[in-house]
Amino acid sequence: LKLNVLFETFQGADFSEATRGVLYTFGKHADNGNEVTLTQPVKNYAGTEFAAGQLVRGNLVDWGAGPVLLDQSWYTTLGSGFGSVREQFTGDGSWTRLREVSLSYTIRGAWLKSKLKLQSVTLGATGRNLLLWTPLRGVDPETSLTGGYGQGLEYFTNPGSKSYLFTININY
Repeated sequence: LKLNVLFETFQGADFSEATRGVLYTFGKHADNGNEVTLTQPVKNYAGTEFAAGQLVRGNLVDWGAGPVLLDQSWYTTLGSGFGSVREQFTGDGSWTRLREVSLSYTIRGAWLKSKLKLQSVTLGATGRNLLLWTPLRGVDPETSLTGGYGQGLEYFTNPGSKSYLFTININY
């Protein structure tokens, strides 16, 4: 019986989530559709006041002077990331990944040799890119807009894939 487990980690560096910025601009990110019932009167970033008890779309944040509503007017202007790399979409690019797990079992025995004329049979299973831990939301930090040589900029890129492999190794 053999078990192989490979963890891989990368710590530090900045990562730009440009896709999230663009989706904020067009109101298509999940954060934009958040609905909040206000428990107190709140102003949006532009100064428009919303009454307590009102149902609004957006997010409440507190930058130190009380809650502020980040609504559509925020996401399509200052909160937008369309056309540039903005600080609010740049975060810690650290990650830890369960890169690979392999398990195999080798069958040997006199009956295998006498009945099937085989030395051994090994059955195996492997999984790759099984788990990812990262502070980034919804992005695989190993993706890159520039291809394999540059890291840190994501813009509608596809993440790496999980894969599963099953093997049978027959030795005569």
